[in-house]
Amino acid sequence: MPLPDSQAVTILLVDDDVEQREYLAFKFKEQVSCEVLNAKSVDEALALIATHQIDIVVTDYLMPEGEGTVRPKCR
Repeated sequence: MPLPDSQAVTILLVDDDVEQREYLAFKFKEQVSCEVLNAKSVDEALALIATHQIDIVVTDYLMPEGEGTVRPKCR
């Protein structure tokens, strides 16, 4: 069920597997009114978090550059 635009959320997908990111983005957009941002690494995710208002982060646990459990300081 789509949410009103004023309630749309931003989801950040963090995964080194491009197919997994694309599948999850498709499913989220299909089910929920949301903006989906993608990052292929922890560093890319941290850069997006620094420049965007992120509501939800979905991350792969094991990635080549670092674990997906690295959490940035919340605003």
